[in-house]
Amino acid sequence: MIVAQLAIALAGAVALLFAIWFALDILLRTRPSDAVAEAAERTRERASSFVWRFVTLSMTAALAAGAGLGAAVGAYRDGVESGAVAGLSVVVGALAAAVTVGVGVALGQRASERAATAADRTLRQALAVTLWSGAAPALLGGALAVAGVAGLYGIATRFADVPGGEAAFLVLGAGAGAVLTALTARLLAASDATDGDEDEEERPEAGASAAGGADTLALMAAGGGAGLVLGAPMAQFTDELVWVLVPLVVMALGLGAATLASITLPFWARALRNAGRSVVAGYWIAAPLAALLAFAMPLVLLDEGRWWFAGAGLTG
Repeated sequence: MIVAQLAIALAGAVALLFAIWFALDILLRTRPSDAVAEAAERTRERASSFVWRFVTLSMTAALAAGAGLGAAVGAYRDGVESGAVAGLSVVVGALAAAVTVGVGVALGQRASERAATAADRTLRQALAVTLWSGAAPALLGGALAVAGVAGLYGIATRFADVPGGEAAFLVLGAGAGAVLTALTARLLAASDATDGDEDEEERPEAGASAAGGADTLALMAAGGGAGLVLGAPMAQFTDELVWVLVPLVVMALGLGAATLASITLPFWARALRNAGRSVVAGYWIAAPLAALLAFAMPLVLLDEGRWWFAGAGLTG
């Protein structure tokens, strides 16, 4: 039990640390030349405008959705605690996704400047900057998803006195909030892309690419919440809390595999000298490792039904 809880916390912490490392590496690796910085100034202004509009719109929508869902759940369940947890889940999911998109936009902007400067020196540095600028928001989104789902479930069951089965359903709101925020980012990016007032090269693509980190968070939050929905009744029936932890551990180990694959990206960039092939090589590290961990973990943590759960994890 303790090992499972440590695995969840450790995977989230490691992913967050490497996301910070990747971001700092992008920002500190090389300074853009004066010509590159001057050319990027107008794009930076557009990116700042995008972030401001995105944060305002996404958080307004999240607060409205959270208040509406919380009021509906509270009235249906006839309990303030359930409504508060449901509304908080939506807001937390949206806030985490908004942070991911904001970091992604900022890193994407800086990465384009750094990559242009690094390309004058070495192709490997330019590829590393480009690859890590995409990996950092995705890892940040994964870490926030793991921490958000596990944290919300713990708050609901330990402090709000919400039953485990009901709390699992309420935590699904985190995935809904993240999806809402990711959709907002993509709609704003599409709106800017169709704006005919700017030149083609000045239209911001950072919003669309940064939304990938929010997509990662939304998928993991929704998947983790769905796992809790299935695991909570089984934990109540068998009186074994491990059934609640197993889905979160599977998600955390998958995040760990993705983190390890991201670390190898500069090596593949140096060996293959191609960004697309480097991503594919990283995928073939993450996918088999995640499948192996998803299969082996239930065999270690569970007693009854472990082979069925291991097979389900491998299939997924």
